[in-house]
Amino acid sequence: MPPPLLAHHFLAGCTLPDDLQRTLLHAAEGLRRGAGEPKASRPLEGRHLAIARAPARDGAPDPVEKAAQRLGVRVSHISPQALDAADDPRSLARLLGSLYDAIDCEHLSAERARQLQGLAGIPVFDGLAAAGRPLAGLAKVLAGHDAAVAPPGDLEDMACLVQAALVETMI
Repeated sequence: MPPPLLAHHFLAGCTLPDDLQRTLLHAAEGLRRGAGEPKASRPLEGRHLAIARAPARDGAPDPVEKAAQRLGVRVSHISPQALDAADDPRSLARLLGSLYDAIDCEHLSAERARQLQGLAGIPVFDGLAAAGRPLAGLAKVLAGHDAAVAPPGDLEDMACLVQAALVETMI
C-alpha cells in the first residue's frame, strides 16, 4: 500500500490542490455515470475501512459507509473515543494499521488524524463527507454550481466524490 501522504489534503482546514481536484472530479463523474451499471467496478474489494462515529440520529445510512461498500470495501464501526483514549498512541496506531486500510472519524481533530495517520501508515480522515471539509466544496462543483453561493451537491454527488477519494488514497 502506498504511503497515505495524499490523505492529509482531505482534513479540516486543508485545501485540495488543483490537480487533485481535477482528478477527483473526473473520477467522480465516471463513477456517477457508471453507478447504474449492473456490474459496477469494485476496485477496493478486500479493503477494510473503519468508521468511528455515532450513528445518525435520524437513522440515515452513513454516506461514507454506503459509498465505500459500493466499491467493495468492508466497513466496520469502532468507538470514536477509542481513538483518543489510548495512553500509548504508537501501540494504538500499530493496531489500527494492522486491522484497517483507512479510518474515518468525524469528531477527530485534524491534528490527531495526522498523528494517527503518520503512526499507523494508513489514511485517517476527520469526517471525509462532513460539511466544512474539502470534499463538501468539491461536491458543489461536481453538481455544476458556484461553490461560493450554491447549496451543497446532492447525496449522490458526495457519494461519488467519497468513492473517488477512497480510491485515490486506498489503492
